[in-house]
Amino acid sequence: MKEGYEDYKQKQQQESAQNVDSILERVTAEEKYYLTKTQAIKKGRHKITFSSRSIS
Repeated sequence: MKEGYEDYKQKQQQESAQNVDSILERVTAEEKYYLTKTQAIKKGRHKITFSSRSIS
């Protein structure tokens, strides 16, 4: 996930208002990062353990 965030930040810094492709690259990297982050959060919520039981 860290790599995705770093890629997004790099694309953001390289973005140019005159270059639509650079904006698209940044938006794509941002979307990928947030999707990965959301999936990681959801996976973390699927298994919450209380004492010896698991809740899904």
